Amino acid sequence: MPNGPVGITFRETMRGGFALGVTEPKEGARRGELQGSELALHAEVVVPDVDAFTGDPAHAGQLSGDVELTGWGEKVSGTRGVYNLFKPGNEPSLRLMVYELAFAREGTEFYLAGQKVIRDDLFDMWRQTTTLFARLHRGTEKSAPVAGAGIITVSVGGLIGVISSLKGIGTDSKEKAAEAVSKFGRFFMGALWDTYVAHRRPEN
Repeated sequence: MPNGPVGITFRETMRGGFALGVTEPKEGARRGELQGSELALHAEVVVPDVDAFTGDPAHAGQLSGDVELTGWGEKVSGTRGVYNLFKPGNEPSLRLMVYELAFAREGTEFYLAGQKVIRDDLFDMWRQTTTLFARLHRGTEKSAPVAGAGIITVSVGGLIGVISSLKGIGTDSKEKAAEAVSKFGRFFMGALWDTYVAHRRPEN
């Protein structure tokens, strides 16, 4: 394969309480749990160029995958999505992990938009990095009306699955593929350090 950008890909599944007719994720999660209604996102993330990704302030990648919602029957697939890892928020200590996916079901367009909200609370790191606050929009973008909302999460087993699915792409070289995975891992861990530890200063 000719020399070119080397990237990474991984798969991630999140699921949790979700309800239609609700606009706020916390309320949607509460109602979903009471009603036995759940949404699952089976996401595949592609970062075509790890070097460009780490140098991009928004740390943007591509997302595709399948959506399952109680009462919908079969999974619905989408190929046009957005992924951001530790995208800067509107506060110095705020970072966002963004998952968005456009798809169609029975002739109706939907847009699932979710965020993991990362703040500088070291004791809340696990919950923040595994919890996605999600809204389902009836339309082709997240400015469309909200059709439902909820909170979906990654389990411990799911996180292990993310790690095991992580692989390098864009090269036939095992060494370059491993290097791309290592670069992504170092960026991820470095971003966690910067968010939760490095910016703190000891009090006098």
